[in-house]
Amino acid sequence: MSSSVSSSPYDPAFLGSGQHRIIEASAGTGKTHFIEEQILYWLLMGAHLKGAAEPSVPEIHEILVLTFTEKATGELKIRIRQRLQRFLEEGTKSLFIQLPEGSDESSMMRRARRALQRFDSSCIFTIHGYCNHIIRTMGLAGDADFRIEQNPQFRQEAISEIIRRHLPQQLQEQLPLALSLAGFFDFRKSYFGEGFHFDQQLMALMEHIGEEGLPLDLTEGALSDAEEASTTSESDKSDQGSMDRSGHRNLSGRIARIRQMLLQLEELLLISLDTLHGLWDSSRKDYSQLQKNSELYEELLAVRKQIKSRNRTVSTDWQRAIWLLGRNLAAHPRDAAEFWPWLQEASLETRKALASDVDSPENLLSGDSGISGFCRTLLLAYNELEPLHSAFYEAFLELCSLQVDGILSEWKRSNRSLEFQDLLRYVDREVKGRPGLAKNLRERFPFAVIDEFQDTDPVQWSIFQNIYLVPHPGASITVVGDPKQSIYGFRGADISAYEMARRAIHKDGLEGRLGISFRTHQPLLDSFNRIFAHSAWFGEAYHSVESASDEQRKWKWAPESDPGPALEVHDLKDSSNQKQRMFETGRIIAGDIENMIGALDLLEGRQGNEKKRPLQYEDMAILVSRNKDSQLIQRVLRQHSIPCSIYKESGLYTSVPAYELLVLLNTLQDFHRHYHQLRLTSYFPVPVASVAKLQEAGSEHPVVQTMDYLRELALGGRWPEFFRGLLDRTFVLQKRETDHIYEDRISVTLQLLEEFSEFAISYRVSLEELIEYVQSSAYSSDPGLMRQKREKSGVSIMTIHASKGLQFPVVFSAMQFTGGANTPDILRYQSEQGMRLSLQKSEARVQRHTEERLAEDRRLGYVALTRAALKLFVFFVSDANKIHPFQKQVMAPVFGDFFSKPNPLSILRNAPSFGSHRKTKGTDAVSTSAESTFLSDVPELRTDFEKQELHSFSSLLRRGAPAGESRSLEEKLGELLGQTRSEDSAGGADSVGQESILPAGINFGLMVHSILEDLDFSWKAGNPELRKLVTKHALRYYPDRIADASFLEGIEGMVHNTMHTPVLDGWSLASIPETDRLAEMEFFAAENAESIASLSGVDLSSLSGIYLRGFVDLIFRKDQKYYVLDWKTNRIAAGYDRQSMAEEMLRHRYHIQAKIYFHALSAWLSSRMPGFDANSHLGGALYLFVRGMDSERPGHGIYHLGPEDLRSE
Repeated sequence: MSSSVSSSPYDPAFLGSGQHRIIEASAGTGKTHFIEEQILYWLLMGAHLKGAAEPSVPEIHEILVLTFTEKATGELKIRIRQRLQRFLEEGTKSLFIQLPEGSDESSMMRRARRALQRFDSSCIFTIHGYCNHIIRTMGLAGDADFRIEQNPQFRQEAISEIIRRHLPQQLQEQLPLALSLAGFFDFRKSYFGEGFHFDQQLMALMEHIGEEGLPLDLTEGALSDAEEASTTSESDKSDQGSMDRSGHRNLSGRIARIRQMLLQLEELLLISLDTLHGLWDSSRKDYSQLQKNSELYEELLAVRKQIKSRNRTVSTDWQRAIWLLGRNLAAHPRDAAEFWPWLQEASLETRKALASDVDSPENLLSGDSGISGFCRTLLLAYNELEPLHSAFYEAFLELCSLQVDGILSEWKRSNRSLEFQDLLRYVDREVKGRPGLAKNLRERFPFAVIDEFQDTDPVQWSIFQNIYLVPHPGASITVVGDPKQSIYGFRGADISAYEMARRAIHKDGLEGRLGISFRTHQPLLDSFNRIFAHSAWFGEAYHSVESASDEQRKWKWAPESDPGPALEVHDLKDSSNQKQRMFETGRIIAGDIENMIGALDLLEGRQGNEKKRPLQYEDMAILVSRNKDSQLIQRVLRQHSIPCSIYKESGLYTSVPAYELLVLLNTLQDFHRHYHQLRLTSYFPVPVASVAKLQEAGSEHPVVQTMDYLRELALGGRWPEFFRGLLDRTFVLQKRETDHIYEDRISVTLQLLEEFSEFAISYRVSLEELIEYVQSSAYSSDPGLMRQKREKSGVSIMTIHASKGLQFPVVFSAMQFTGGANTPDILRYQSEQGMRLSLQKSEARVQRHTEERLAEDRRLGYVALTRAALKLFVFFVSDANKIHPFQKQVMAPVFGDFFSKPNPLSILRNAPSFGSHRKTKGTDAVSTSAESTFLSDVPELRTDFEKQELHSFSSLLRRGAPAGESRSLEEKLGELLGQTRSEDSAGGADSVGQESILPAGINFGLMVHSILEDLDFSWKAGNPELRKLVTKHALRYYPDRIADASFLEGIEGMVHNTMHTPVLDGWSLASIPETDRLAEMEFFAAENAESIASLSGVDLSSLSGIYLRGFVDLIFRKDQKYYVLDWKTNRIAAGYDRQSMAEEMLRHRYHIQAKIYFHALSAWLSSRMPGFDANSHLGGALYLFVRGMDSERPGHGIYHLGPEDLRSE
């Protein structure tokens, strides 16, 4: 841990210094808050620029602020403006620092007011926005109209261009072999898509070069950094500022070397083919050799048994690859280009088939003849060809990339277009070559702040270095970032830029450090300070961080809560692979969550405004390295009925509900322009076919009145009432879809409204600013780096990259346990000039790539652990086969040393998992755990993961349906809603009066469900509130019949009969108070397949278990008995007597649905209700066919199933 002392950034002498400064802002230390305070200080007090006698007080437009994304730029603008507003309201008492003596508050108020009035002239940009600003305002574009384009299609066209024009001239007759060796004809399918291998590889390389700005390391062999610096310095000088980076490179030497390689490869390849031809039995020509148990199959099996006697099969791919190669060996003359793919595929399949832990397969095979000799010779030949092929491939791809880059530069120059990295290089070149331009920029922006500097690159730093780090600058630059959080290397971020800036500023500037965490409490920080200072992690480069006082932090544990140790570590060394470890991790996490929910309380708020509340699922996050690990964790949590969601890049802000909200907000500004769009949204929906026929809405129209009301709230900044009005006065919450679609839409909508209401209320924004914020979120130019909110409530499961910038009271960290040792096609590593790419896989370059990857993993680990505010769970592997290098080289030694040292806080090792058992009071173990700060655990391993499936009532019926049975979407919807598409006839002996005017179909069922969900059960027909509710929902589903009084009266009568007709033992639903009702209860549970098969009559014998999910229309309690109730709007032609309803129940198999719902209710009550007894507490299931209920016809429309009818047989 470093003990060097640096300046405190909040010291007035530091804030008022006009020197260049670099500030390290560790996780949670209030980086954005510092930037706000610094800018405020400059505006109020100014700074002593170097060489100036008096402080220079800038105007708002003279301060340059740069940050990473458009979204961050928008947030920073709002926060700085709000900070100025707060100063005007509260004066100097709002300042975070102590002002120098003699400060004039009235002068500061005047300056703050002027800055706020001129805030629209503030200069807060992204780096690309700043460069574009320079080009537009400094006359760099001249008469050219530069366009910023990021078009991958240009690269694909450039690849085609070099194949058509350049390579035929350069390689001549050797071109077919070169293309064959490069995989030009190799079409592959992968998880990410499909395409030709050569194109994919070259496109990937060009994306690194073009989009991330990382240059290709073109030095030969394995040079040291010093040698490389001297070799490439001249190249770099011409390279970094140039829009055409290919002109200085001499390609002829590369072409000559490639042609020599091709000669060697062709010679060796033809010799190998001659040798193999002599070993191949030419009688194996026919396709019968591809069959199982053929002569070739048996001989290949015998070869496999030489390696391992227990081998019993031969893969089809291997058999086919060997046959194809052998069959074509008789061709004369042999074409090396044609044969290479066959030989390569046969060699790779043979390696796979004969893989051994003992020795290389060619050393284990006996005999020099037959198939055994053929396979041995094949492997030996490929071993000789492989290194030459790799060297050729790297050199050929380099050659192609240089020429593609040159073609792109010519095209972009002729089309006057730039890509983002071109923009940076162009500005860098101009700033370097035109000192007058740099001087003008310093004079325009004498004060500059660069945020998130760890995510920049050397080209960006070169721009600012040449502007500000010059003799007698008369200006100051402040760089803020955290090198420990530089995790976006895959996007072009280069941590070396931070170190370059630190060294340059340190010579003649100040270095500051934010060392107070406003996120994490002290017990957890004590752990961090030990962990990250370990030599295997950051060592002396890490600086300790202390916790702010409780009133300054957002979250604290409530005094009576016992959360146990702040850090718990679980060692999963006994698991055998990544998948099993992730399942085991999920099991432990589920136990931990179940222990904490309902047992712990938080204090949320700052500065005495804390409010006590229970710890919620949304307070927890699970961080993983890969998206596929998220899915494994999610499966296990859902098995335990824990609500959770995977945090997706394409999530909340790009969803349909997000677009609908944007339409509504735009309609508030321009009603007539967006009115028809608004009527297609969930807020005021009409059928699509009716939109074009909509008349101009007058002032008395309900939609106009509602929008006027919402506009008044928005313009007045009354955001809490506005967002409540969206829910209460529109149709957005009305159910119009099937259960799962409705669930997804409402979940996303509520998440959106929560997110944007928090933004609007916290920052007191205007309607225009809210629209801008919503639009920038939905249409950001950088969606990959924008932090997306989860789509559903519950525990968040996300990758570490997605978690950057977020914080949670409780965090579970499970980084990648295994893998990570493979060498990728493109290496990346640090050099003296910054990050470099390499296709050459020399031992030295592979080692440097490995070191860089491990360094980035350390930073990823830091980000993951520091998301936690109060409690952290870490899962790692101390020792196992094929564990990830980060686990082996960092986590294992760090935690090994951490727990081996004596600690007064009772550090435990190999203790039972905190999440595996419920805590019980009074035990010594719990007492010790509560006093501990750390807990290490080696859990029991579960390896038996059987086949399971997810089912609802409908999917169970489909599983048991005869093969080939198919139903329309409308039938499926009808089944879910409990209705049929019966004949519209109202005939039948028992049809009631109002039914003849009530339509059939899905819309009617949706409308009735919506009314019953919002209904006060005590309302009777004629009640104005009931008529208002019916009218509201009828307007949504049957706008053409809204003026039909008999239609509305018919619905009212049906609702009245449903609520007031005696159901059982003389009582009606109207007698059930709201406190004894639970509508739309969702259940999601892991069930034994045998018990569900018994309930449903569906064959589930192939499954060990299933996940069962669904929604129950209503659960209610009457006389201490609990009932399941399901509304049915089926039209039964024969009437609604017991016999007719029984036939309807049987036809739709509702008795199975009732058993499932009853089973779910029983399971739920048994887990929540002390002393639950199924025999005394359950009353059965009620199926109410609401069309047929009538107080004058007792029992009609009411189908009751007692508990004895609902238990499994």
